[in-house]
Amino acid sequence: MAKAQFHRGGLLAISAAVLIVTFASGYALGHGTTHPASATGACTWASFPSYPNSTAIPRGVSAGVAYRTLATASRVARFYQAGAGQTAWTFVPTQNGGPTWVFHFTEGSGCAGILTVQADQGGGTVVEANPTSTAD
Repeated sequence: MAKAQFHRGGLLAISAAVLIVTFASGYALGHGTTHPASATGACTWASFPSYPNSTAIPRGVSAGVAYRTLATASRVARFYQAGAGQTAWTFVPTQNGGPTWVFHFTEGSGCAGILTVQADQGGGTVVEANPTSTAD
């Protein structure tokens, strides 16, 4: 999956990490070490909370959501740390600070994935939410 490089290697590195996690999940699935298929539900991206006044980034056929905002990455990260103004989705930080914040997210239907909040070199912030299952 090709991604645009918004911050010198930052977003590209995150995309590579997501690809590795996705590959590892697929490997584990073939070797009986992941949760049963019934334990994970399809993500309903229409209900995914986005930072106010953001602009969607087209993703083609890729699952998940992406958007850009003029707010700083730290402000957007605090929005998700505080629950993003709702209770259906849960965000747990796994990497804090610097130009990139990473969160593990879950939703009541069983949807789960990785949210990255990345400072954009041109100003503003790029946010991507990717499922941990390719079925989403």
